[in-house]
Amino acid sequence: MTRRGLRCLQVLSVAAVLAGGNAASLEAREISAGGGVLTLTYDDTIWSASRNPLGDPSLSCTAAACGGDSASCDTVILLNEGDGLTQGDFLGSFRRNLGENALNSARALTDPDSTAKIISPPSAAEFGANAGIALSMQVAQNNGQFRIDQFWLLANSDLAGITCVVPEADHERARQAFEAIFGAASIHTE
Repeated sequence: MTRRGLRCLQVLSVAAVLAGGNAASLEAREISAGGGVLTLTYDDTIWSASRNPLGDPSLSCTAAACGGDSASCDTVILLNEGDGLTQGDFLGSFRRNLGENALNSARALTDPDSTAKIISPPSAAEFGANAGIALSMQVAQNNGQFRIDQFWLLANSDLAGITCVVPEADHERARQAFEAIFGAASIHTE
């Protein structure tokens, strides 16, 4: 079985558990980012895919299993930002800087009265066959608290990030679906 086929099977298996069903009845779909640097494989019975104004993939949850209609996952590809980074550098210096950079970004993208804090600091993590860096933070705004889970991968000289957001109250329900997206992502290093 190919690596892509294995990823589709992993997504379908997790999705079947989430949906209380059978993997054979689910459909896996793919959407790519960064000229094919990153491909997300997702279950279209719980996610819908679109592209944001920059052309990057965005997944919106359409079912309770992934947090309901207020949960979403977006991608970012930082082309050539990983140039010269070894896997050790990626897990070291990039990881150390990621937490503060993520907090600053969250603060900049929300209202001025919001607060943001790291729940799980950036650390080495594995989802499926993917090894990278994961972190989780909480943002409190006037309209409630949100959880932001991120997973970063090194793809040659490019950095690929997946950011998933859900209201805090729905995080536990959505976490398994987010991790399925992280684990089924594939990076193309050629």
